[in-house]
Amino acid sequence: MRSKLKALFLRHGWRRRQPLLDDARGDAGIGTLFRTQGIGDSHLLRLSNCIDVVDGIQLTKVTRSDAPSLVKHLNDIEFYDNTCSIPHPYTTSDATIFINSVLDFEKEHGLQRDWAIRNPEGEQIGGIGLLYSHGMKSHRSEIGYWLAKTCWNQGIMTSVLMRFVEHIFSMTHFSRLEAQVFKGNDASCRVLEKAGFHREGLIRHAYLKEGKYLDTHLYAVLKPSSGRNSVSSL
Repeated sequence: MRSKLKALFLRHGWRRRQPLLDDARGDAGIGTLFRTQGIGDSHLLRLSNCIDVVDGIQLTKVTRSDAPSLVKHLNDIEFYDNTCSIPHPYTTSDATIFINSVLDFEKEHGLQRDWAIRNPEGEQIGGIGLLYSHGMKSHRSEIGYWLAKTCWNQGIMTSVLMRFVEHIFSMTHFSRLEAQVFKGNDASCRVLEKAGFHREGLIRHAYLKEGKYLDTHLYAVLKPSSGRNSVSSL
């Protein structure tokens, strides 16, 4: 039996024709928060060139040069088995489509949606980002994330999630971030719980994949000033 996937990709991501997930690349330091008319005073517009996490791990912009890393790390059947829409095999064409979707979204909306998780050498080893699943002006959004198998069981994803949540809550209007995990993916549940997310319930028949209905656990975290279930350990 395969080990449980320490990754989460849901709803709006990683279709063969229109993929999505979260990567980034850039310079050192946190960038300036710009404002976008019609979206709100505290939304994301090229929010950050680089977010330092821990031990040289950084969140940066997605670039076209990330395609080989995406193919290298995502071309594993476990990512397909444990997500809704990551294709297998994962090809250079899939990576290119995904990267184009990231860059096109940023150009069209002026909002950063996707960040790359990079190791100290600058290689992309994962991704994290916002799905804007409740609309561009909503106070809440689902997030999606993944991490290369070679980096599992090192606490990297937990640290990334905690830093990402802190960053989003401090730099945007969002007051609630959500994540859904397939029932049975206990490893991803543990990662979310360690990062301060709270399990709110089970969504039955949340997704339909290959003719089978899949249930998901719903997790959420609130901005510290927004209520009880907030990240107190950031």
